[in-house]
Amino acid sequence: MILAALTTLEDQGTYALASNYGGLVARILFQPIEESSRTMFASLLNSARSGKQMIGNLTAAKAHLADILWAYAMLSVLVVPLGPYLVPQVFHILGGDRWASAEVDGLLSVYCYYIPFLAFNGISEAFVSSVASPSDLRRQAGWMGVFSGCFALAAFLFLQVGQLGARGLVYANIVNMAVRTAWSYAFIKSYFIGHGTTMKLADFSLSPPVYIAGTITSAMLARTGFSDTSFRKFLKDVAISATYGLTL
Repeated sequence: MILAALTTLEDQGTYALASNYGGLVARILFQPIEESSRTMFASLLNSARSGKQMIGNLTAAKAHLADILWAYAMLSVLVVPLGPYLVPQVFHILGGDRWASAEVDGLLSVYCYYIPFLAFNGISEAFVSSVASPSDLRRQAGWMGVFSGCFALAAFLFLQVGQLGARGLVYANIVNMAVRTAWSYAFIKSYFIGHGTTMKLADFSLSPPVYIAGTITSAMLARTGFSDTSFRKFLKDVAISATYGLTL
């Protein structure tokens, strides 16, 4: 609805193209992980009766959640530096020149920044839905109204004020996913504290050198630019990406 009201038909078509391809990642990779994890969390944390069993189940659930969050963090440091430069080139190779345009390439690049937010939000909300009480769910529903307001405000700023077109909608979705993930993390942390343990960012964060390597790789790829879509440039970017991957 917001896209139709604040963007042109061209922007709507470009966004639909990027979201359809980007949505494949969520449906193929993230959704099965979220569904299986939701079942596991519910089984571990809603079925334990004795205190000793509950402690063991809490430890197992926390370890499973931390492992997935760590894996998503690792995925993020690969997707964010490399995706914006490699995805448009792969799209050109597979799709040919039919959809080739600077706008499509730019939107696909921006969409790569959105994928990690989808991942973190999906698994965090899977945990919340598994353990939340009816009162927690009512409170979450109330907060969803706040999140919708944040999305609408961000969309207005990016689309109407910033005139960013389809890219602005991706940025607005990033804002929406970020605030939802922040709320879910606060709930998860509160849940574990209420059960005698905690969930810290350090439990699934990567080491600082990894982020430094990602920043350097992004800078190196940025120097190659977006305009050159030749196969030679693609091989050069792949070589840089492979070197970065081996350092992780």
